[in-house]
Amino acid sequence: MYPGLGGSGGVLKATPDTVYGGPWAGGKVFWYVTRSYRGRVLIRGRRLDDSQQWVGFGGDKVPAARELRVESWDTVSWNGQIPGSRGIASTVRVRTTGCYGVQVDGTTFSRVAVFTVGA
Repeated sequence: MYPGLGGSGGVLKATPDTVYGGPWAGGKVFWYVTRSYRGRVLIRGRRLDDSQQWVGFGGDKVPAARELRVESWDTVSWNGQIPGSRGIASTVRVRTTGCYGVQVDGTTFSRVAVFTVGA
């Protein structure tokens, strides 16, 4: 499983919350699952130089969750989709710019992805 930041060179552009006025900013991330992996996935993250700054997912004024779970049946369709691959879109929520990491755990793998959040 890999996060897709839209060809941004590892930078997630987080936009301030103008709807709810909360301290969280967010950006869309597409989580791509290779066709060879069919199991569940758990994604959690935090700012790397501040363990109190965790990554949230979805939600309104505050993130709905501190982790994102992708079940084996979760997927959306997209143009150019490789047969058998799957993926989901989510909103990644943070409170400050900086360097973040997410740990992506499946039943047969564990990966860490590092990215920068810019304004």
